[in-house]
Amino acid sequence: MTAEMTRIKKGWGSFKDGVGEIFAYHTSQENPEETIFVETVKLLSIAKDKRLSRHYHKKKDEYFICVSGMFLIEFWDDGDLDVSAKPTRKVFFNEHDRVFVPAGLQHRMTGLAANNVLLEVSTFDDPEDSYRIQKGD
Repeated sequence: MTAEMTRIKKGWGSFKDGVGEIFAYHTSQENPEETIFVETVKLLSIAKDKRLSRHYHKKKDEYFICVSGMFLIEFWDDGDLDVSAKPTRKVFFNEHDRVFVPAGLQHRMTGLAANNVLLEVSTFDDPEDSYRIQKGD
């Protein structure tokens, strides 16, 4: 079952929700007896020099694939909620590069080129599972 595709505009750019669903078989980390079948897919377009919020998810794992452009993704140690804390790791990724962000890992992305497009594949999508530490653009 695929949702209707909707473009959602944000200050940092936009994303297309409802791009599709991938039927996958894997087990939950919290409960190995639980089987998760559906992963959601989004297409994110991030404007040059714009950044998303610094945030994390308690349940959702994310896998990002760079379709075009160049991105910086920053990571912070788990549990460090100090808004003035510097990232503990920075990764630059280009077209065809991939980055996995497990649940619980704080992260923020910034678009660095003129045409930045990311494909996000995540275990599920629930707006209430986004915990923002710093607002994005």
